Amino acid sequence: LKWADVVMPAVKLAEEGFTVTEALASSINRVMTDGKTTNAEFKRLFDRPGGGPWTAGDKLVLKDLGKTLRLIAE
Repeated sequence: LKWADVVMPAVKLAEEGFTVTEALASSINRVMTDGKTTNAEFKRLFDRPGGGPWTAGDKLVLKDLGKTLRLIAE
């Protein structure tokens, strides 16, 4: 397979977003509130738009990741 064909589905997911599961919501919320995480970039990327905790059914969009993957694909 061409590299672009392999990467583009991930680009689409990152740019358009995907539905957060209960397990993912729990994991992100735990890391965001455990007091051990000082990584500002993680917090910037995974902070829920509008604030508050993530819940199952929310949509997670990672535009920066999509942009990076798109550059790699090209």
